[in-house]
Amino acid sequence: MNAGVATIDITPDRPICMAGYAARPSHSQGTYHKLCAKALYVEDGAERAVLLTTDLIGFDYATCDLVKTGIGNAMDLAPENILLTATHTHTGPEMRIKGHKYIDEFDHEYALELVDKCVEAAVQAARAPEPVTIRFGSVPCTLGVNRRLPTPSGIAMRPNPHGLADPDASVAAFDRADGSPLAILMLYACHPTTLGGYLVGGDYPGFAQDYVEEAFPGATAMFIQGCAGDQKVRHVDGKGGFRSGPYEIARSLGHELGRAILLALGGAMEPVSGSLRTRMTEIELPFQGPPDREEAAKMAEHSDKHLAAWGEKMLDMLDTGAEFPTGRPFTIQTFEFGELALPAMAGEVCVGYALRLKEELAPRPAMIAAYANGMIGYIPTAAMLPEGGYEAGRSHYYNMFPSPYAAEAEDAICEEILRLLS
Repeated sequence: MNAGVATIDITPDRPICMAGYAARPSHSQGTYHKLCAKALYVEDGAERAVLLTTDLIGFDYATCDLVKTGIGNAMDLAPENILLTATHTHTGPEMRIKGHKYIDEFDHEYALELVDKCVEAAVQAARAPEPVTIRFGSVPCTLGVNRRLPTPSGIAMRPNPHGLADPDASVAAFDRADGSPLAILMLYACHPTTLGGYLVGGDYPGFAQDYVEEAFPGATAMFIQGCAGDQKVRHVDGKGGFRSGPYEIARSLGHELGRAILLALGGAMEPVSGSLRTRMTEIELPFQGPPDREEAAKMAEHSDKHLAAWGEKMLDMLDTGAEFPTGRPFTIQTFEFGELALPAMAGEVCVGYALRLKEELAPRPAMIAAYANGMIGYIPTAAMLPEGGYEAGRSHYYNMFPSPYAAEAEDAICEEILRLLS
């Protein structure tokens, strides 16, 4: 197996609309950390593939299609051989061409420039591939914490140290013939929400990648976001709430993850053998059904303009007899580096999926990725739906979905991933 890597700076060179929070009316006011697009090109006989990681909130399907089409045309690759991922930083630019939210202005020029840079990263990575061997390992890391706290009034977005979490920081090293790492894939499940404000940067994943690259000069560290839909950085105020900033905290937490990755790299990692294989499919995630008229009427009067917009739209559809969508397309893609499985899901997948899939795939090594290809909102597990809370009972308002997903969505996703990997 041969591999090549490339890194391209995608930091905006001007004030730009930002993604990640609904209440940021102004453009960015500077940069605290550069943003990068990084590409790993792998070839194994006739099989070729590109994995792209980006310091972005995520791709919408329209932008994803532009990037995949560009890479495909430049390198003669099918879409299933091109995997796009995002770290999900909340202090990056808004670049989803058709899926941008909560902003009054959108910088189309930057978005198209970014598409071109993603294509260029892939092309550069393929220019001088060299022989590699792969090893895999994981170590515990407590950077994140579950953010769904049961209270008498329902699920609150507050730290829940007893809630579900994925304790593993996973690492796949692609080593050169001399044993030095060419590429280091690092996966962890936790929202990059250490910082808010108006400075652009990669949050803890950016600092973690820097930390690992400083320890291995000549290596490219690439962060893949895991199933972090209900996971948040362990940066709390001691009063049961989450904190934001300062800048030094993001750096400190990134270095904490970086040290965990180095611990794994220096330990007993398992060699990975076998062939490269890629697969991609799309399924429909079913909604629970049409909205309740009483609920829609209540939301139409809400002080939150986004909730009110949902209520008004649902009422209009009910009054006009419009047909409600029964589900939402959901992209699943799998990369297999021999024994190592890398299933990647669209949207903000919650951590229960990673825990279930790793158990069902065991003893096979696996890195369970989310925030890949398209962003379609939160993907809660079946167990979360009756609990409610933001991910399972409120986020559909902001996506203009008629209802949350149905419970059978979980089995549909997991069974399709296992089928692709069988």
